[in-house]
This record gives sequence, structure tokens and C-alpha cells, in this order.
Amino acid sequence: MNTNPHELTNKLLQDLGIEKPSPELAEKVEEHFAKVILEVLIRRFPEGKLDELKQKFEADAPDLEDFVAREAATIPGLAQELEEAVLREREVIRHLLYR
Repeated sequence: MNTNPHELTNKLLQDLGIEKPSPELAEKVEEHFAKVILEVLIRRFPEGKLDELKQKFEADAPDLEDFVAREAATIPGLAQELEEAVLREREVIRHLLYR
């Protein structure tokens, strides 16, 4: 499961046929994906790992994805919940862009 907001944004916009999105559109979509992912992680991460998650997220740490994947493997249902949240938001964004 890809949890990189930048890659999710590029893939969604490409799937929608938007080859050259405005920087504002790309940034808004990326921020939205990041918010959705972070909300799920905060809700499900063990309390002892939240500080480390926050530090890595705020620093845009290069190992953030590996850290999330490693931790997600230890939290039953987290990967599934992340995937469902991302897919749900893809549909919301798709409908907003193509009303």
C-alpha cells in the first residue's frame, strides 16, 4: 500500500487525465491525502510511537514510508484501513474534480 501523498496525488491526477495540473491543485490534493493518512495513523498507532511518527512526519524524513510500513505490519488491520481511506478519498476527489 502506497502511503506517499505525493505519489498518490500524481497517480490520481494521471488517472484523471490531468497531465499538467496547476501547482495549487496538486498541492491541495497532496495535502488532503497527507491529512487523511495522518488521521488514520494517529488514530491507530500505539501511543509510544506517536512522538516518533510526528517527528518523522514534520521532518519529512526519508525513512517515513519504511517506518509506517514497519509499524503497520505490527498493527492488525492498519494497512487495510489506510488502503480503504486512500481509496475512499480518491473517489471523493475524483467526484469533486468532475462534478
